[in-house]
Amino acid sequence: MDKSGHISRGELFGVLLVYGARAAGDFDPRELLRSYAELNAPSISVDQLASVAAKHGFPRETAEEVMQIIDSNGTGRLEFSELSLWMRKSSSMLAGTDESEGLGDLMACAHKEKEHARRLEVQARVDKFRAAGPEILAINQSLGAVLTTRRDVLDAEALARRLRATVRERAPSQKTTDGFTSHLYKSYVRELVGEWEGQGAHTDGHISVREMHEGLVLLGIEDGSAGSVQELFDEIDTDGGDSVQLEEIADFIVFGDDNALFTRREKKPADPGA
Repeated sequence: MDKSGHISRGELFGVLLVYGARAAGDFDPRELLRSYAELNAPSISVDQLASVAAKHGFPRETAEEVMQIIDSNGTGRLEFSELSLWMRKSSSMLAGTDESEGLGDLMACAHKEKEHARRLEVQARVDKFRAAGPEILAINQSLGAVLTTRRDVLDAEALARRLRATVRERAPSQKTTDGFTSHLYKSYVRELVGEWEGQGAHTDGHISVREMHEGLVLLGIEDGSAGSVQELFDEIDTDGGDSVQLEEIADFIVFGDDNALFTRREKKPADPGA
């Protein structure tokens, strides 16, 4: 904080993390840091720190500022102990004050940063999807009105296996297989699927079939036909609506059985051309 009372983005990021820890009833900043898969490591890169900052709406420059301030040995990586000390210093900014004082301004500033970052991210994803080519765009436009075949169901099962494998490959590596790690993986998948929602007009925790297709393409899964994408969506959509809950897709990816047959397979008549 400078002499005029202004705080930098890095300081704001630290203070908001402290507020988050206290709101969760945890006054030990180390426990909050360990709850992020990216930070639960002996040393932390600026990319890992930037990933956490982005989740709270802060640009990469925030992580670079924090790195510059607390990287005492100039290695370009932070020791977990250094990050913990920085969090304690952020806590000290609140010491002896009414923590509700100024919180509205802090939250308003953070919300503005988050909304700006979200708009930039959504536009970047839209531009990337549009660059996939006319065939991909044509498939996307046809979704929701596709007459599928038994062959499409089989292809959708293969598409589901590829989706799970791709997400596992992209997830932060973990050295353990305990329940906490499983929780971290589920959180990672939920955040990943949440990015698909950002490509539509609504942000109500539901994903449309077109948004799901866009998400698949952005993961590099571009060879799904309209029928297979529609069948994959219909398998996840247990109530037959025009959207599925974000949690349903995340559970399908995390807990789904790659060897399971889609429930719709037996309902499809044999396709003579298959």
